Amino acid sequence: MASLRETIGRIRQRQGFPPAGTVSVRQLLARFSLSPPGSVKALIASDLIAERYDQIGRANGPIGFPMAAVRLTSEGAAQPFSGGYMVVRDKKTDPITAFQAEVRFLGFRCLEESNELSSSDEPYFIISITGKDNTTHMFGPFDGVDAGESRFTTAGEDVLVSDAQPPFTLSVCAMENDEGSPQEASDKVKKSCEDAIRVTQAVAVAFGQAQVAAVTVMLNTLFTSVGGFLSDGVSGLLGLDDDFVGSNNTRFGDWDDGQETWKTTPRIIEPDPFSDSPYNLKMDVGDSDSGEGKYTLYFNVNVFKIVKTPV
Repeated sequence: MASLRETIGRIRQRQGFPPAGTVSVRQLLARFSLSPPGSVKALIASDLIAERYDQIGRANGPIGFPMAAVRLTSEGAAQPFSGGYMVVRDKKTDPITAFQAEVRFLGFRCLEESNELSSSDEPYFIISITGKDNTTHMFGPFDGVDAGESRFTTAGEDVLVSDAQPPFTLSVCAMENDEGSPQEASDKVKKSCEDAIRVTQAVAVAFGQAQVAAVTVMLNTLFTSVGGFLSDGVSGLLGLDDDFVGSNNTRFGDWDDGQETWKTTPRIIEPDPFSDSPYNLKMDVGDSDSGEGKYTLYFNVNVFKIVKTPV
């Protein structure tokens, strides 16, 4: 492990603290979130992680936001980030465990048809996952959809993303195909989501220190900022020739402090299941008052870990 003198030198170069001259180790330790508190060994490990964190782009890099303090382990030291763990072992710092989420769209159920003169509806759905990155998919238009009917995705098209880094927002915009262009609607939503990514990058600059900010503050700032751009995207759909049915979005970012990981929502069990495939998220779009139809969309969001060998 590096020496305390080397550590102080790197901290001074990176943060401009402590000033040159006599250094109070007690004051230095008090400035850092460490576990156990006041541990010189944890401070040295924290510095090595912070140095590596700077090198890989801080919160805009592959490891994301810091979620808890550096803590000593039997193998060295570790710090959890939104994108995984960074560890110190044998003087090397590398993310060895990465958090990723797979988001699957199973399909939808039509609860109410629109009040148009046609005998059935032709809905389509624009689904986006927006966080550190964005992916946007369009499903449909679906021909001849009647109230009470369910439509299912097929194998190969159901996985929206397999490597999303939490936290992120899952959003849905539903449209009724009329005289407009579904691709134009999808492009408008995608642009709003891409604009939102720039906001998440700005949030990353604000919170992207290896020292921990309040996790709830960071998540609320992120989701509030992204939500504003998603609302702008919905507004852009109102002037199109296709009818706007409704929109919805849900935040995915439930951090488990005790386990230092993201929680996966339990599977939904109900008397009349949508399908045999597991799902843990239902999103409703549209309402009875609008007269444009009402739908429930079904998803399964699963967080898992990928172990990487330090290099």
